[in-house]
Amino acid sequence: MKFNEGHLKGGWAEAVATAYFLQNGFMVFNNVMAAGPIDIIAVHPKLGAFLLDIKLEGKRRITHANGNRSKNSYRINRPLKPIQKWLRVHTVYVNAITGVKIVPPINGLDGACDNRPKALRLKPKK
Repeated sequence: MKFNEGHLKGGWAEAVATAYFLQNGFMVFNNVMAAGPIDIIAVHPKLGAFLLDIKLEGKRRITHANGNRSKNSYRINRPLKPIQKWLRVHTVYVNAITGVKIVPPINGLDGACDNRPKALRLKPKK
């Protein structure tokens, strides 16, 4: 199988999501299939087990009738497939700037840790 930029970005998004859940006290189990309804399973001793589908967050800008593009953008929604709805899969959107967003949110997970990639958390030396 030939890897393209999309595969590399998807792998990066899964690595960031895995690190986020590990930082929040979860045990993380990776999928062994190349394609499927679940990317990772995250298990927390108090919150329970969660089936997760990891997505790299994509943004879309609104183009007005006059051809001008809006400065505001919104997340491209990735609807769940019927099997994912049946399994109650959570979608995890990963963004290089804003970090991790879980839809629907996991009750009890406050996300207190800094979930941005390490390179964005580093403070410049003075």
